[in-house]
Amino acid sequence: MNEDKLLGHRPERNQCLISGRTVKAGAIESGLGLLKAALNFACSVHDDDGQPLMPRNPMEKLKLPREKDPKRPVIDRQTAQALRDVADEVHPFLETIILLAQATGRRLSAILGLRWDDIDFEKNTIRWP
Repeated sequence: MNEDKLLGHRPERNQCLISGRTVKAGAIESGLGLLKAALNFACSVHDDDGQPLMPRNPMEKLKLPREKDPKRPVIDRQTAQALRDVADEVHPFLETIILLAQATGRRLSAILGLRWDDIDFEKNTIRWP
């Protein structure tokens, strides 16, 4: 067996590759979050003398990495127009929702979460919760 593998050296990990794929921030965030949670648990468990297994979590102030700009699916103008053309057959408000999504780039859940007091018709603004 390769000595590097026996010692736990994995060059693909050093290059941020697993199974030939690049490791993304979400996978790193998930792994670090799990480790942070395990350390928090160790701080809350006490031995027979009442002392915590760990006096403090060394990762407590660590900010987990986040992906800055995840790729989101986007439809083109022709598809949006085709949807708007048949929207009235589905629901009376669907054309307005599609138009609002197209104009703002917001997701359906964000649009459906709006309340009347989030919309200022005088200033033509929307406050997104």
